[in-house]
Amino acid sequence: MACSAVALSVATVSAVVALTCTSIAFGTDNWYEVRVNPDGNERLASLQEFESDLRYYSRDEGIFRICFPDKRPKGVQTYISKMDETTYGKIGCCAIQAIRNRRSHSNIIATGLLQLLAGLVVASAIGLWHAIPHYEYEKLNFPEMSFSRWPEVLQIYSRSYYGWSYVLAWLGVALTLSSSFMFLCGAQCLRKEKQKEKTQGTAYLVPIYAGPYHCPYSY
Repeated sequence: MACSAVALSVATVSAVVALTCTSIAFGTDNWYEVRVNPDGNERLASLQEFESDLRYYSRDEGIFRICFPDKRPKGVQTYISKMDETTYGKIGCCAIQAIRNRRSHSNIIATGLLQLLAGLVVASAIGLWHAIPHYEYEKLNFPEMSFSRWPEVLQIYSRSYYGWSYVLAWLGVALTLSSSFMFLCGAQCLRKEKQKEKTQGTAYLVPIYAGPYHCPYSY
């Protein structure tokens, strides 16, 4: 199998998987998970702000929403969030099909550069997601949300970690960058293959000149 075919096939599959991972990651809310140990509920319930402060409840923090898997504090409105990943998948498949229908060196180079730009944009968005809570909690009006300023009893009975949505987002970034690399490699392979075909095609165009041995001699 040709080098360009392998590279473009791997790049296409990586792009589809990256699009799926990124769509699911940005559509779900399991980026940062905080779990409060139920064993400490009795001690935490004695605090005055227990029922209305979200810090005392297990929660999943996403980019746009905060979800409470068990109980929720008083005064917090709830709603059902619906997500349709098939729309993202259809858009990605249409874009990749358009690329395959116009299989040229320049189009593949443009696709690789767009994939690179997309990966950098998503990585920058994740970095911004890290920076905004830090700036908001430390510099603005919500210093109590910083873990270092939580009540000591709450720090003992709670734990926090990054969730599977966060992992999927970085996996999507890695696959997008690898897809960009494979598209650029495929474009280079395709260019070399076309040059090789031209060289082989001109090798058989050898001019033949008539000589005296092609026709009988006349005396």
